[in-house]
Amino acid sequence: MSHSEDRRFPLLTDATMTPRQRESYQKIVSGPRKGASGPFNALLRSPEVADRVQMVGEYVRFQTSIPAALNEMAILITGRFWGAQFEFWAHRRLALAAGLPDAIIDAIAEGRRPSALSDDQRVVYDFCSELFRDRAVSDAAFKAVAVTACEAMTASASPRRRAGISSAQPRTWMSQAAEISRHMARATSTLKPVRTLSSSK
Repeated sequence: MSHSEDRRFPLLTDATMTPRQRESYQKIVSGPRKGASGPFNALLRSPEVADRVQMVGEYVRFQTSIPAALNEMAILITGRFWGAQFEFWAHRRLALAAGLPDAIIDAIAEGRRPSALSDDQRVVYDFCSELFRDRAVSDAAFKAVAVTACEAMTASASPRRRAGISSAQPRTWMSQAAEISRHMARATSTLKPVRTLSSSK
């Protein structure tokens, strides 16, 4: 039996997609991802869901003010916690391309704290680790990540002002981050992670 025949969701092709699926697919591949691998073969079964999920992912991943290396680090920590093999494999190379050191990636893959972290990397690692371990984050961890986010946004404040974005946006971002953290903590409170993950490159 071929790999394609083993799939729970047969691979969609241009010939097998409905017009609505094809429309959603084109939105995905014409954006910054430049492809529709990973979960999209399943998500495209419902184009309306695929549209909404990909827009959220595109915003969080490609339009964030957080540096790419820190963003990828958070993704790797999340993938490691849940034992998400594909996610970790896919984002390992993106993390390397963004400048995250091999030693940090290997430590995350092995489930241990990296021995050498910059201040920003430490903030991200501590925040994510607390969230997954305790299903909540302490005030200290939240304050540290909020300060880091504000610094990142301040660094790009001039172009934001030219674009007409309110100077109150950092405060709004922080309140949204707090709400997201609370929702994530509640959502994961009854779930059990897969503890094993290959550290192979």
